[in-house]
Amino acid sequence: MPRGKRSQERVPLLAELEERDLLEVREAAQLLGKSPQSIYRYLEEGRLGGRKVGGRWYVHRDAVDLWWERGLVEQTKPDPY
Repeated sequence: MPRGKRSQERVPLLAELEERDLLEVREAAQLLGKSPQSIYRYLEEGRLGGRKVGGRWYVHRDAVDLWWERGLVEQTKPDPY
C-alpha cells in the first residue's frame, strides 16, 4: 500500500461484533429488585456486567441472569399499576 493512503477495508466496531442482549438500567433494576441508582453504582464498580454506549449505561442480560442464578435478587412487591 502506498504510504499515506488508508485502506478502504471497513473495520467493524466492537459494539457491532457483540451479540449479547442489553437491557436499559430501568429494566435491570426491576428484574433485580434494586433501584436504578444501585444499578448505576454496580456498573461503575464492576459488580454488574454492562457497557456504556454514547454516554448511556446498558446492562448485559446474561449478567442479570447470573445474579438470579446466584440468588442475589431481592424480592419486591409487584407494581399495582
